[in-house]
Formats: sequence, structure tokens, C-alpha cells
Amino acid sequence: MKINISRFLYFLIYLEKISTISLDYALYSQLSKELKDDMDTNDVLPSSVLNYFKLTKDSLKEFDSYLYFAENDRIRLKNLSQEMFSFGYDNYMNHAYPMDELDPIHCCGRGPDHLRPDNINVNDALGDYLLTLVDSLTTLVVMGNSSEFKQASKLVIENLNFDKNSTVQVFEATIRVMGSLLSSHLITIDPNQPFGDMKISNYNNEFLNLAHDLAVRLISAFNNDYNIFPYPRINLKMGIPTNSFNHTCTSGAGSLILEFGTLSYLLNDPIYEKVARTVSEAIFLKKHPTTGLVGNELNIKTGNWQGLMSGLGAGIDSYLEYLLKGFVLFGNKKDLYMFNEIKKSVKRYLRHGRNECLRGKGHHPIYINVNMNSGNTANNWIDSLQAFYSGVQVLDNDLDEAICFHALYFAIWKKFSVLPERYNWNLKLPDVYFYPLRPEFAEATYFLYRATKSPFYLNVAKLIIENLNDITRVKCGFATVHDVLDKSLEDRMESFFLSETIKYLYLTFDKENYLNNEGEAEYVFTTEGHMLPIKKLNQIKFKQENQDKNYRFSHESNENVFSHKLRYSLPMKISYFEQLFDMIGLSDNLTDLLVRKKF
Repeated sequence: MKINISRFLYFLIYLEKISTISLDYALYSQLSKELKDDMDTNDVLPSSVLNYFKLTKDSLKEFDSYLYFAENDRIRLKNLSQEMFSFGYDNYMNHAYPMDELDPIHCCGRGPDHLRPDNINVNDALGDYLLTLVDSLTTLVVMGNSSEFKQASKLVIENLNFDKNSTVQVFEATIRVMGSLLSSHLITIDPNQPFGDMKISNYNNEFLNLAHDLAVRLISAFNNDYNIFPYPRINLKMGIPTNSFNHTCTSGAGSLILEFGTLSYLLNDPIYEKVARTVSEAIFLKKHPTTGLVGNELNIKTGNWQGLMSGLGAGIDSYLEYLLKGFVLFGNKKDLYMFNEIKKSVKRYLRHGRNECLRGKGHHPIYINVNMNSGNTANNWIDSLQAFYSGVQVLDNDLDEAICFHALYFAIWKKFSVLPERYNWNLKLPDVYFYPLRPEFAEATYFLYRATKSPFYLNVAKLIIENLNDITRVKCGFATVHDVLDKSLEDRMESFFLSETIKYLYLTFDKENYLNNEGEAEYVFTTEGHMLPIKKLNQIKFKQENQDKNYRFSHESNENVFSHKLRYSLPMKISYFEQLFDMIGLSDNLTDLLVRKKF
């Protein structure tokens, strides 16, 4: 790159006068290029750059800071994420174990709400089965804490029992409990021990046996006399509840293939993969013949759509995720075909905005909720669960779209310092105000950093972890944000905070971690953040199916995805960031928003 030294010096002097900060040439170069492209001119002066982008001292400093990340800051935040995990985990063990969750404000445990069986917000996940301890096992592995992993494993093996009168959601029990047990089993028996010494003394497949025990109970949900779709909930002791709902969400029924498939290969028993795959394929066949979209809720007796909303958030999210990850883990090309077909419909009907994410004119792309039959707008909100999708786009090598999708949630996070459960993009206000420490935005930030190596995403992760530490830390852990506007808290720390949110933040800052080096292309993360080894499961699969042993699953490594220039510039044009910030209402005064909320 040729640098006009005289112009560069003039620019620095000019900036010193107007802003009293030093601006790196990389940012000036990016700004100049954007202006030249927009104005179709080669004659660009520093004053033109500043005036065109309406940059102030603060905004210049902010954008400039995104271009760098100090090594000592990376180490500090890696240590902070480890300390935050230990703080939450230790308090759970001291005040809540053996109950499922920790109430971090009152420093006590929480289990199923047996007095209110209809309280599915609690009972869907909590089954009186050591939930937070089980869900945290793989985070202990990722952080290299072998001594605590062995101690926790001993407690799980000796005390976990599924013969409980608890009615749980099949999906939640599968991803949180079975997924962790299967991952822990595979890590324990791995002869290479890449995460450190995680071998358990006298281990005799106890994790696998516990996963099998749970699966035997959960599979009774598929005993549906009316249709092939499973009941959404199961009583661990008695089977299908007498008062069971007759509807299930798409993601709940169709996102079991990673865990059920892994169990089938480890047991050499095809039934678990078969039931999961049959439902996944049946949902695909029920997509609308014209739009190609699926809805968010099915009637399990009629097999018809009961919820007609199609989107990327709650009710559908992990169905799309598991179609792609099922292909990556097991090599089943039908999974990839189904993913690509639905992805095309998603882009056609849900995506609104300029055609190309990182170039051209038009408003910032956004994926909205639509009616599956017509493709017409269904409502004016997006939810926080959708933030996961940019991580899937990275895995799909759709990096430009991933950058834009992530930027939308970055702007919302900047506005509230956390993510509201639902955000109304028309009113620029939350529709649902709480934030239960969800991991999806941190997860997407991690995968985008791994794909681009851009320091921008390290800065985003820094924002996330410092906001979480400042806002949600309480006496005995980290609490759910009840209202993202006034930052009031609820007394609950869900298990996914330790199993996913903190894990992904830690991995973002731990550049030496095995998963960020030799193991980067060797594992798939489940939707609960548990690691499953691609090569190991493919070897088992090939042996059972007598496939060609020379077969190699072909997928592009993330090493080939990113453009090197992203390391030295912002992932999007500054004008696009400014446009996005305006679209989200980032400059709106939160005091005014609180007043508007009352009305």
C-alpha cells in the first residue's frame, strides 16, 4: 500500500487539533476508501472524511479502538472469564448442589416446581438431576481443570439418578444432560487426552450408561399413536404425562440428531438416530410447497402446523443448526440438502435489506419473522435466540452474512448492555424485557473471531464479559436481568450460563486452547456447547456401516474462510455501522425509554 506521507501528516495534525487523540493510519485508510467509493472521487482530504462521516472525538476513538487488542488485556479477560466460572460454579456447589440450579441472590438451590406442574419455565429444564453440575462438566474440561472435572465426575457417577417423578422437556433434557454425559464419556476415553489428564480412575462407561438410561426414558415420547412427532415432555418415572400438551415446537422435536445419533453409534443401536432423523426429515417434508418455509409449532396428533410463524429464533432456531451440524458430524448428505433448501427460503422471505451485506446501498440486512404460507411479515420483533445464527453462517462459510447478522445484535447489546429477550425493530424498544444470561451472542462472537481473527470481535467479547460482570454479579453468582432498561435482577442462574456463555467467552480469549489450535476442526459444539469429536464418531459410523475406510468427510476449514484484511480493519464500513446504530436507536436516552415503557 502506498502512503501519501504529506497528506497523512496533515491528517494527524488536523486530528490533533479537533480531537486531541491519535488515530491510526489503518482507520484513516478505511475511511478514505469508503468515501472514495461512495463519492466516486480520488480527491479526499481529512476534513472531507470527518465531515462526511460526521465523526466526533468519541466516535473516532471508539472505532479506532476496535482495530487493536492488547495482549495483557486478552490475558486479563481470559482470567476474568475463568474467575467468573469458578465464582458461579463454586457457589452452586456450596449453596445449591445437589439441586438443579443456583438462586444467586438468596444463595440457595432450586429444583422442579412440583407444586405448580404447569410452571414449564422452570420444570422444562429442571428434573432433579444435578443439572448445573452435569451441564458444567465440559466447561471444566475446556478450562483444563482436570482435578475438579474428576471430582465432579465422581459426584455425577455416584449420585445421578433418573428415576424421578419429574416431568421435563425432551429437548432440554437431551441437550443439557445427555449431551454433556456423552461428551464427557468421549473425552474420558480419548487415549490422546488433548485437554489434559481427564481420565477417571476405574471408569467403566458410567457416563455412557447414564446417557443410555436417560435416552430410554426420553424415547417413550415417540410412542405417539397418532403421528410420528414426539410428545414435547416426558415424566422420567412414568412416561407420557396424562395431561400432556398436544403440540411441539419445531426445534424441540427436530433438534435431537446430534445427541441421539452419537448415542446410537456408541451403543451400536440404530433406534435413537432413527427416531431423531425420522422426525427431522418429516418436518422438512412439511415445509410449505411455495415458500419452502417451516412453521414454529406442530400438532402432534394431526401432524399439521399449529404455529405458522417462520423465523430464526425460538421454536425453530436449533432445527436449522442441527441440519448443518448433523452433516458435519455424521456426513449424511441429506442433512446438508435439507439445510440448504431451507436456507434458500430463509434468505428469500426472511431477509430484508441491501442485497449484498458488505457493499451497496440500502438499509442494514435483518431477518424478520414471517407467515410460513405467504412470506408476509408476522410481527415486528426479533428475539435474542436468533443471535446464534451468525455462528451457523460461519460454519456454512457465509462469512459476509455472518458479519452483518452479528453486527445487528452488537448494536442492540451496545444499546442495553445486555440483550432483551425480544426487541421490536419498529419501535426500537424491547417487547420482552428480561435477559436470562443467554449464550447465543457470545457464541457467535467466538466463532466470528475464530473465522476472521479480527480484533473487533475481541473487543465485542470484552464488552460482553465486562457488562455481565458489572451488571449481573451478585452475592453468590450471576443473576438473570429482569428488565434490560432499569437493570433490575431476578434470582436465577440457568445452567447454560456456565456450560455455554462463560465457556465461549473463555475460548475467545484463550488463544492457546486446544480447541483453538489442533482441535479447531475436530469437534462440533452441540446447541448446549458440549463438544462431540467428528473423527471419532465418523470412524465408529464407518465401521458399523462397512463404508470405505478411505472416505474423508470434506468440509472447508475455517482457516480458509476469512479475508486477511479483516484483521487490520473493521468488518463493516463505518457508514454501515452508523446506519445500523441509527436503525437500532443507539443514541436514544434510556431514561426516555423507561418513561415510554410506562405508557
